[in-house]
Amino acid sequence: MSTIKTSINSYFGYSNVVNFDGSIIAECDGTPDQVTYALLSISAIRDARMNWTAENHLFNLNHRGYAAYGLAEGDSRCPYDYIYAWANQPENFKDQTEKITRPYPVPSDEKERKYRLIKRRGIQ
Repeated sequence: MSTIKTSINSYFGYSNVVNFDGSIIAECDGTPDQVTYALLSISAIRDARMNWTAENHLFNLNHRGYAAYGLAEGDSRCPYDYIYAWANQPENFKDQTEKITRPYPVPSDEKERKYRLIKRRGIQ
C-alpha cells in the first residue's frame, strides 16, 4: 500500500506491479489497505536482457534538446557536441566512435558473438 500524507489529506492506493517491458500487470485502486501481487516470468526477463536491443531509438538520439538543461520548453539548438558532430560530420563521427568501440575483431559467426556477449556480461 502506498500512502502520501499532506497536512490536510491522505492519498491511498494506486500501487502497481510493472513487468520488465514497462507494462502494468497488476494495480490497486484508491481503496485504503489494499495489497496486490503478480507473477513475473524469470525466463522472459532473462531472455529480454539477453536479446533485446537498447530502447534508445534514433528519433530520440538525433536531438535531445527537448530535455536539455531542465527547461520546460527545451532548447531548439543542438546542445550536445557529440550529437552535433553526428549530424554534421557523420564520417568523422563514425571513425571516432569505431576507435572506441572496435578494440576486438568482429566475431565471424553467431555462436562466437553470443559467447562473447555472455562472457562480457558475466552470465553463466
